[in-house]
Amino acid sequence: LVLLPAPRAAVGNWMARIRLGRVDLVLAPEPTHRSVLVASSQDFASVADAERAAGFHVLAPAYLPAGYDLTTVQSVSYDQLPVWMRPLYVESTYRPERTGPEQVYVQLRQFNARQAGGVQVGEIEYQSQDIRSTRALTLTHGAPAVLLEFRHSDPPLRELIWEHDGMTLELWSATLSEDEIVRVAESVR
Repeated sequence: LVLLPAPRAAVGNWMARIRLGRVDLVLAPEPTHRSVLVASSQDFASVADAERAAGFHVLAPAYLPAGYDLTTVQSVSYDQLPVWMRPLYVESTYRPERTGPEQVYVQLRQFNARQAGGVQVGEIEYQSQDIRSTRALTLTHGAPAVLLEFRHSDPPLRELIWEHDGMTLELWSATLSEDEIVRVAESVR
């Protein structure tokens, strides 16, 4: 029996959930067509300019390590997303010097969305070959957060994810310690 792509997808959808005794087997058929998302970005001179264009309050850290200054602010959108989700996020990058090495930065990404279904950030399991470790923690204002550390980066790239006022935030840095990245996140207003 030879199954062509369309029939294989139909069989996969039909067999998506099979009960084998005490074991539930869930199959996720591979789609026959994958749409390509095309990103567009817009640069801004300041966080206030990005806020006016985005239509939502853009947060910024009140604390940064000595010498870090805002160097770039941009919004990123995807045409395939609904209008109410554009931009998808606003990204602010802070560096010790405008001409410093590329890997020395603190980056705050604020998404125009939060996790669906009432799931909190601290409850999500992040599974990827790129992630060396994950650690759930709670920020001082009570927000659950997850700190990820990525492989193949020296110094290690860290990402802290949490929610604040209905927005999902990510804070990235390859130069800040865990304590420093948490301190910056807790200062975001």
